[in-house]
Amino acid sequence: MRCFIALEFPPEIKSSIYKSLKQEIQDKPELKWVSEENLHITLKFLGEVPDKKVPAIGDQLEKIFKGDKKFKIKLGEVQAFLNRGEVRVLWIGVEKGGDKIKKCANELEKSLSKMGFKKEKREFVPHLTIARARKYSKKRFKPNDFDIELNLPDFYVDEIVLFKSTLTPSGPIYEKIKVVKLNG
Repeated sequence: MRCFIALEFPPEIKSSIYKSLKQEIQDKPELKWVSEENLHITLKFLGEVPDKKVPAIGDQLEKIFKGDKKFKIKLGEVQAFLNRGEVRVLWIGVEKGGDKIKKCANELEKSLSKMGFKKEKREFVPHLTIARARKYSKKRFKPNDFDIELNLPDFYVDEIVLFKSTLTPSGPIYEKIKVVKLNG
């Protein structure tokens, strides 16, 4: 099964993000927008994982994060990963709490590499993906094509989740396989 590990957001934060994106989503249907319920920060993408290996991954999550405290984050500005000057991925950066998120990702990277998962070559950048350029769209966007004003409150991250991702023609469906609650 296709899996990844992520930070889940409170529903009211997801809703606030989507309200802020509403006009852009209407104006730029050429982009593939992440659905409201699927908003998250990926800590580690695992790819295809044999079913029998999933319980061991869950055990590792427990070992790494059990006893950790929930932490506060604040999302920042909308930014983009570019390809030849054009927007490839549109994302929201982390203004506060990014160091803690990086620490979580690094712990996962270390631990899961011992289980045979490939280490990421690029430096981890905490971010929330909101849209991707469609490969076959003729319309291309530059970073200054977006005018998105976010005014989101700080919020607590209180769980780390192992997700199963099932790809469908209408978009991915995420299912929680293992949830590790962070202490209050």
